[in-house]
Amino acid sequence: MAFWGCMTAIYATENVIREVMERIRLTPTVLGRLTQLYNMPGYSQARISQAFSGVKRFDNQQGQRLLEFVREIEALCKTVDIPLDLTEPERIKHLLDMRRAFKQSARYDEDRVRELLLGTNNATTGAA
Repeated sequence: MAFWGCMTAIYATENVIREVMERIRLTPTVLGRLTQLYNMPGYSQARISQAFSGVKRFDNQQGQRLLEFVREIEALCKTVDIPLDLTEPERIKHLLDMRRAFKQSARYDEDRVRELLLGTNNATTGAA
């Protein structure tokens, strides 16, 4: 029984989140601020610290949502050739918003993407 309890602790969502954060050098303070900027209730810096210290773990849904968010930040980091400075939450949010908008626009046909990227006048002509 102790073995399975140990395995649960090793693979707890909080540990996976922390590993991703360490890889991309994202601090709990910045993560807490980002969750505020994105209106994600239940993820304050204090609450994140409680979860990471084991005082009050996230329930499965909370943990998975935060893990998905942290992995989105990690994916953003992987899309650029230079290391991102993850100390300014407002800038990170701006970059994430831009990435989300781009991904959303890629779902539409080529003319709609061109319109988004180049403006209405250039969408049909293809002129730069």
